[in-house]
Amino acid sequence: MAIKFNQVRALELIIDFVVDNQNNYTSSYLFLKNLPIILQKGIKVVNLFESRVFQYKFDFDEWPSTHTNNETYIKPYYGDIFDLRNNYDTVFIGPALERLEEK
Repeated sequence: MAIKFNQVRALELIIDFVVDNQNNYTSSYLFLKNLPIILQKGIKVVNLFESRVFQYKFDFDEWPSTHTNNETYIKPYYGDIFDLRNNYDTVFIGPALERLEEK
C-alpha cells in the first residue's frame, strides 16, 4: 500500500523495521517483486542490502571451503534456497572457481 500511494517515508520505515527486527533471509520475499520500484523511487536500500535479508551465509560440506582464488564473488541464484546446496557447480562457473580437486 505504501508503494501504491507513494509513501516514501513509510517505505523507509518499513525497510528499517525489517532490517532491525527481522534481519533474516526469510524476509526477502517482502521486497523481491517491489525492489525495482523501491529503487526507482530513490529509497535508501544500503542497510537492506548489507543486512542478512539478502545475504545468506551457510556452511555445507559439499561446497569447497578453500580456493586458490581469494576474490569475493557475488553470483545470482534463482532457484529454491533449499536446492542451492547441491548446485555449487551451476552457480560458480569458470576456471577461477573450479574445485581444487578438479585442478
